[in-house]
Amino acid sequence: MAAPAPMDKVKDKEYSNWLKVTLALYYMKSGLHTFIQNEVDQLHQSLVQKIYGNPSVPLPPCTMCHASNVVRNKYTGVWEFKNQCRSYCDVWLHKLLKLHTSPKSEKIYWDNGDIPSWPFKPWECAKVFMPRGQQPTNAGPAECDAQALLTLLKCCTHFRHKLSQQGQGLTHTISTVRNKVVHNGEMKVCDADRSNYLQQFIQLLEDPVSLKSLEGCKDAVGNIRKVPLQREKRVMA
Repeated sequence: MAAPAPMDKVKDKEYSNWLKVTLALYYMKSGLHTFIQNEVDQLHQSLVQKIYGNPSVPLPPCTMCHASNVVRNKYTGVWEFKNQCRSYCDVWLHKLLKLHTSPKSEKIYWDNGDIPSWPFKPWECAKVFMPRGQQPTNAGPAECDAQALLTLLKCCTHFRHKLSQQGQGLTHTISTVRNKVVHNGEMKVCDADRSNYLQQFIQLLEDPVSLKSLEGCKDAVGNIRKVPLQREKRVMA
């Protein structure tokens, strides 16, 4: 069967819906940037104080701890360094694992970030809670896709008290929606699903515990509400 002509594809209602959902997903994740960055920074500062006591004390650098040195104990399932760190990497490892919702999971990707940078770079710690494949150039929320940020919200217990129970559930629901849409080979979404998906994005951004009052989230909600009104050619751009 021949592929549809480009203009026929653009005029396809369900393809237009697919484009609009992906655009709304982008607006949603952009609206979360400032919130997530601020929370990661605050969490990191708290960890620094707990580990070192006085943050002004010079932090000893580590040159020997890397992702390949982190292994799961075959008897306990606990992640640990197979080398003996001369600095504080082992302490950081255990602190980060305590913040993980599944600390014994095989799906913790230590090579997402640079382990010796944990004491200095908050975002390298955040990448511990993200899906596989985070790049060295990923230095903040703007360099992440929606799935990376949603997984951070799901997998780091720090955010449990930053979202309502409904908001926590929405991070799982929207994560599933994102995968369903992005991996949709036909690139089609029906009208009902488009409406439901956009409403879920808005509900997360309007979560009353931490998000609803933030300007970034308000702007994102405004942009998402306008998405259904956009013409197909504009969405294509």
